[in-house]
Amino acid sequence: MARTIQDVNVIGRTEQEIKSEIVAWMQHEGIEMIEGRDGRDGFFKGRLGLPAGLGLTAAKFFEISLRSSSAGCITVHTEGWIGNTGLVEQSFSKGALMGAIPRRKGWEVIERLWIRLQGMSKTAFRFCPKCGRGATEEAKFCTHCGSPFN
Repeated sequence: MARTIQDVNVIGRTEQEIKSEIVAWMQHEGIEMIEGRDGRDGFFKGRLGLPAGLGLTAAKFFEISLRSSSAGCITVHTEGWIGNTGLVEQSFSKGALMGAIPRRKGWEVIERLWIRLQGMSKTAFRFCPKCGRGATEEAKFCTHCGSPFN
């Protein structure tokens, strides 16, 4: 069981703004929401394509969850995979195939979400590699543990 997983940190936005952007992305991409329809719990699950390989391509699945981090940052955890629910899962890939089925479409769709989320941040931001706390892009040292930023 393999999934494409990436966390995107969004700075200076409310959870509701991020949820609205996720819903807009799902609608734009034609992703059917199958869990978390209103995102009230900060969780969304969607499917692109027909379930269980009933079409010419395997379905693509997306799970998205939100969690508040430090310093006004919300982390958006994204997971995507292709295949049958719970049976065979394969990660998305820019060029790989699952059997004869390209996994590129799922990659392109989830990558567009990552780009939309990254573009939402109001300020440049980075995280300390030692303690994980947030700091502005201009900071030379972590204000929490003192580690230098390279």
